[in-house]
Amino acid sequence: MRETATEGIRTFTLRRTFGEERFISLPRAEGDSAEVLFERAVSFLEESEASLVSVEGYGIPGDSSENIRTLKSALGGEGFPITWITPTPGELSLGGLQAWAVSGARVEPIRMDGQVVGSWFEDDRARYLRLGGIISESTEQARDGQARRVFRALEKGLEAAGMSFADVVRTWFFIKEIDDWYAAFNRTRDEFFAESEIHVRLIPASTGVGCVDPSGPSLVGGLLAVRPKDSRVSSRSVPSPLQGSPLEYGSSFSRAMEVNASDHRRLLISGTASISGDGRTVSPDDTEGQIAKTWEVVESILSSRGMGWRDVSRGIAYFKQPSDSILFERFLETRGISFPTVFHHADICRRDLLFELEADAIQES
Repeated sequence: MRETATEGIRTFTLRRTFGEERFISLPRAEGDSAEVLFERAVSFLEESEASLVSVEGYGIPGDSSENIRTLKSALGGEGFPITWITPTPGELSLGGLQAWAVSGARVEPIRMDGQVVGSWFEDDRARYLRLGGIISESTEQARDGQARRVFRALEKGLEAAGMSFADVVRTWFFIKEIDDWYAAFNRTRDEFFAESEIHVRLIPASTGVGCVDPSGPSLVGGLLAVRPKDSRVSSRSVPSPLQGSPLEYGSSFSRAMEVNASDHRRLLISGTASISGDGRTVSPDDTEGQIAKTWEVVESILSSRGMGWRDVSRGIAYFKQPSDSILFERFLETRGISFPTVFHHADICRRDLLFELEADAIQES
């Protein structure tokens, strides 16, 4: 397992029995155009000879449809899902690209209605699936209706890979105008999970934040699923030492999930904000206080599984106010800590929350 940093790219590499997995973060710097980011990604992937599993773009300037077409062309086709979250007009240089790639394993695409919405690969122990960029077929429909369509589309993608929601270990939801209907979104998720009997099995880790594209769909969804082939691979829910279960306040997700295989462990930490053990917002309207509390909570989850910040393979820091990103940069600098991460502008699930952090961590066995 190793981490490398070259100009504009942070890469975390996991050695596997079949080859390698690479988790790539390309944060957007001041003045970076979409073309500059794409060129960096292409250069790295050509050198690594790895196949893409998924790509996520956050806050990349320019026309979204054109950017996606250019990215697909630059990266060699349409065999992987792309999640694309557009920037707020005039926002600061937050955002970037993240990608997951593998070498030594064949990556198979998942297509729905002629579009690639996912990809999967496998070894002798498990099958791994990533779905991304899932939206409702009808963006004119009411929000809860769009949400149900997204969940059904996710289910359909799972079935295409020979999997089900019982195999899902992590989800992502980007919710337009989240302040107005997060409670309704949670009810829709609860209803779907109840129908799928998710609550009697494992509830996945998750991130649910706002997205600010006024012309886009009400909801963009994605997930990560792992289907074990034998007892050498297993998944478990990981509680937070400092926060209660989200189920207690009506959100159906786990604080973290851990996937154990014979050659590694991966810890998937949900989007985490400044919330106390009894569910209250800590340091309302104080970004520095919320960063400190969020950091403490995420660190406690890592420590509870024998991990630390050196094990973090990728992260995303979400800021309600883009200008607050400098506060997190200073926070990291004073602690001498750095890990592969991308910053993004997003509303958080409560009006008084200003910061959220998600992270994945990996240790080789």
